[in-house]
Amino acid sequence: MGIEEETRGGLLNPAGLAPLPLYQVSIVNRLTFSWMDRLFRKGWKHPLVFDDLYQIPKRLHTETLANSFFIEWEKQLAAHLNRIPANKETGKRPNPDGKLLRAVVWTLAGKQILSLGIMLVLANLSNLFAPYFVQWILDFTINRYTASLGAPGATAEPLSHGLGLVFGLLILQVVGSFLSNHFIQESAVSAISLRTMMTSVIYRKSLKLASSARQEYTSGNVVNLISTDTNRVEMFINQANYCWTIPLSLAINIAFLINSLGWPAICGVGLLFASAPFQAYLFSLMMKIRGIMAPITGRRVNLTTEVLSGVRVIKFFAWENAFVNKVAGIRESEIALVLRRSKLMAFIMTQGQPLFMLPMVLNTWAEFNVGLRRIEAFLLAAEVESDPVVDPTAEYGILIENGQFEWAGDVYSHGFDKPKAIVQKGRSGPPGGPGSPGGPSGPRGLNSMPNGKISSKQDLIFDPTTASHVSSLKNINLKIKKGDLVAVVGAVGSGKSSLLNALIGEMKTVSGTVTFSGSLSYAAQTAWIQNATVKENVVFGKAYDKLKYLHALVDSALLPDMKVLQDADQTSIGERGINLSGGQKQRVNMARLLYCDSDIVLIDDPLSAVDAH
Repeated sequence: MGIEEETRGGLLNPAGLAPLPLYQVSIVNRLTFSWMDRLFRKGWKHPLVFDDLYQIPKRLHTETLANSFFIEWEKQLAAHLNRIPANKETGKRPNPDGKLLRAVVWTLAGKQILSLGIMLVLANLSNLFAPYFVQWILDFTINRYTASLGAPGATAEPLSHGLGLVFGLLILQVVGSFLSNHFIQESAVSAISLRTMMTSVIYRKSLKLASSARQEYTSGNVVNLISTDTNRVEMFINQANYCWTIPLSLAINIAFLINSLGWPAICGVGLLFASAPFQAYLFSLMMKIRGIMAPITGRRVNLTTEVLSGVRVIKFFAWENAFVNKVAGIRESEIALVLRRSKLMAFIMTQGQPLFMLPMVLNTWAEFNVGLRRIEAFLLAAEVESDPVVDPTAEYGILIENGQFEWAGDVYSHGFDKPKAIVQKGRSGPPGGPGSPGGPSGPRGLNSMPNGKISSKQDLIFDPTTASHVSSLKNINLKIKKGDLVAVVGAVGSGKSSLLNALIGEMKTVSGTVTFSGSLSYAAQTAWIQNATVKENVVFGKAYDKLKYLHALVDSALLPDMKVLQDADQTSIGERGINLSGGQKQRVNMARLLYCDSDIVLIDDPLSAVDAH
């Protein structure tokens, strides 16, 4: 078996990287970014690798950023719930429509954004005053020249005055350059930090979605949120200060024009304001096109994700052309809208700076709000039941008292209404088919559970957000002693998997209690494999214990597979375990369960794909 080697740094040991020199150098090095010279020299000598990079400050770590977000999110959510009561008739609250997430973003990044705005204003003022210094230098030169010719009334100003003007112009240019570049750099750090935070939060949320919410948010939806909507947030944070600095710059420029040219400058200013309604109209058209594009892009991403997931079946039945045409048809509709929007943007850009910048920033602001609403709706989606009660002193290992569980439920938590035009309509159909969680049940009850009863209506087409008849488990009373080995046996569709999902919180607990006496591990019927090595799939983020690891491989009969795999336990399994057979994936699943070494183990049909040997 391959043995993982410790390295100085790298992805496996980022703490071993060299510390970031930014906070250890002089003010001059920070102003001029010369602390990056060492990295540039390395890049000139050889291609940069991960070990050449520096440590990220702890305040910018993904975990730190995500934790700070969740703290503020809970505060804003609690305040909103107290402020907005539920409707007495429907029991629903109006959807926040992005207000919650906007408040969180402003609280976490508002002060930094404003401070960067002041930096941008100073940089703009430096650039605005530069022409005045050029004019004063020209006046000084002309006066000196006319005085040298003996022109009447001409006075030669001292040379020191001219040198002072030149030095002042130099200072303005240097200060303006420093401020502009540091503004760009710090804005990028803020924007990327916020995008990293959002990405981490979306990923964490996706791991906790309830079954009803998973009908609304497929993997394609989640990928779209991470790739598209977080990018909108990043783009706006980079440009946020332009929303108020551009109008301010316009006002100062107008004042300078009037001061230099007099009242004739009013004609140009009047033309500027006369074009404002036309600008607003073009902007509204762009927003309308953007609103039409968003769901089309979502459809394309979802379809592409589904095609890639089922590419084997598509190739087997020679359906390539059909699916290519389907994706291309959606893409053509999207491209047509992109072209219309690009034509409007091109026309606006011909009007010059800063006229074209303001509509661009406003467009980014609108897309930012769309992204916030979509991400907020996702964060408000219902989650699996909270961690069950764990009582180490309990008499029974597992105890269910008067349990009632159901698959369907509200898509959104806290009684919020479904947001309009943000997420696609939930797919029709139950969470699963026969024999799967939420599938239609047979007439038989659960074996070894005389009080158990499963009820289900046979209507297969329903909306999980409004369905009144859903697959459920009722009157469940279960006591399993510590150390017992219990098998739940029954016909296909009798609710065996549903019972396990009720225990781990995947099903909504309508009433009753579930109590465990210790830690819990669960292995699903379909092995869950991550795109990593065999060893990483077995250890699964826990501290590596060589003896426990070897025992897990032996007890799960995975050791013989190590001789077959090219790099033993360092073999990269690939997406969804594509490099492993069904039996190998199930053995990896069981090895992970054994390595976890929990007090209570729940296994759903563990030997279905495993060979007899």
